[in-house]
Amino acid sequence: MSSSEYNRRYYIDHRADLLPKARKHSVEWCKNNKALRNKRDRARRKAGPTANPAAQRRYRERLRRSALEAYGGKCSCCGETVTEFLTIDHVDGGGTKHRKAMTAGGGVFHLWLKQHGYPPGFRVLCWNCNWSAHLGNGICYHQRVKLIVKS
Repeated sequence: MSSSEYNRRYYIDHRADLLPKARKHSVEWCKNNKALRNKRDRARRKAGPTANPAAQRRYRERLRRSALEAYGGKCSCCGETVTEFLTIDHVDGGGTKHRKAMTAGGGVFHLWLKQHGYPPGFRVLCWNCNWSAHLGNGICYHQRVKLIVKS
């Protein structure tokens, strides 16, 4: 049996005894090393989210995926489901004004959606349909073609 396997089994078998001791040690260490702990905390806060860019990227991607799922998970116009092609669209326009009011990029927008309970007035569109709707006064090419065929 390897030492790491032994350690894991020992921890599982003696968890009830070890955890209170570890907590007690941690509390005592924090009390006795307040200045060092504060210095480390300040350095961590100063480093900000860029201290671990990979973790920040994963967090933003989780926010984005949850927003896409909350609004249906596929393009409401053409039905595209590949998440790399999808984006959140303001149904009545005004997305640029909304983003500028938040003074930050997409990660903040997806967080705003989550914090506000994924409010109505947004939809999932693929980039093509979103741009086509932008150029076509809010109507995507697919919808314009359907209108022409019907008339």
